[in-house]
This record gives sequence, structure tokens and C-alpha cells, in this order.
Amino acid sequence: MHRLLETAHIFAAALWLGGLLMGGVVAAIIFSTTPELDPRLGAFESYPGDHANLLGGYIQNRVFLAGDIVQFVGAVLALATMVAMLVWFRQPVRRVVGAIRIISLLGAISALSYSLLILSPRMGANLQTFYTHARAGEVDAAELARQAFMGDHPVATNIHALLAGLVLIVLLSGVWSITGAPQVDRPIRERAPKRTRTKETRP
Repeated sequence: MHRLLETAHIFAAALWLGGLLMGGVVAAIIFSTTPELDPRLGAFESYPGDHANLLGGYIQNRVFLAGDIVQFVGAVLALATMVAMLVWFRQPVRRVVGAIRIISLLGAISALSYSLLILSPRMGANLQTFYTHARAGEVDAAELARQAFMGDHPVATNIHALLAGLVLIVLLSGVWSITGAPQVDRPIRERAPKRTRTKETRP
């Protein structure tokens, strides 16, 4: 059961990391390809701005949504398997690798929670506002919404990089735990109480 939980935990971390990397790789491909096509979008015909960037952002927004779902599933599974190992097998949090593993997981969960609950909804709302005004040809209002979206972009990039680093640590420490030195991953056992010697009384 312990090996099964460890394997499920590693799979969850790999799934989580895959969701993160997918967004970055697809973004690099999309935003390097759309300018070559020089598109003109009929739905945004009234918008005089860069349609290549608009098309890339429109598609990438859907990719990031799919990536967030994958990340959420991976994070829930990673947290659930770690809690199960702590409860059933007393995973050694006092050892260095075990402590790093749990701290990295908690840090990644915190960063993902901020991203999913605060940052992504705000950026999504600004992006939808931009699309609404761009469709209507309201350039000034669309530009304000675009600037609000771009204001959060550096933070989103930093959170993305932080998450990738933390989840990578969780993944590597999990692999080390299941394949590395046994003393790193051996469950903690309580020491037996010392026996007290009683003095023998001679008659």
C-alpha cells in the first residue's frame, strides 16, 4: 500500500507538472506562429489592433483553462496521497528530504490556490472585457482592459515559474523516496520505553 501511494503521488506530481509545462510550450508555439499568418478576424473586424496577438491570446486562454483543470486534479491527488502516507505510514517529516517534500507541496498548493482563486479570475474578467469592447470597435475601452490584463501578466509568469519549480521538487523527492536510500523513507517508529531496573532486596 505504501508503494502504491508513493506511485500515485509521483503520478499526481507528474500530471501537475505536465499541466504547467503544457501551457508554456503551447504559448510559445502559438505566439510565434500567428504573426506568420497575418490573420484578420471577422469577429473582431472593427478592432484596428494586432489581430495576430489577439488570435494567439484567444486560443491560449482556452489552453490555460485546460491546464488549470489538469493542475487542480494533480494537486488534489498529490495532497490526498501525501495525507494518506502521513496518517497511515507516518511519513518521516523530521528527515531532510521528507521535510523538503512536504514544504514544497504546501508551497505549491498555496501558489496554485492564489492563481486559481484570485489571479486567474481577475485576468479572465479583464480579458473578456477586452474581447467585448474589441468586438464592438471600442478601442479606448478595449485598451484599458488590455492594460489591466497585462498588468497581472508578470505576476502570472512568476507564479507559473514558482509552481513549476516547487512541483518539480515534489516530483523528484517522490522519486527519491521510492527508489533512493531506505533510511530516507523509512517510517518513524517510536522508541520503546527504557526499562527501569528495580533493586533486589535480600532477606
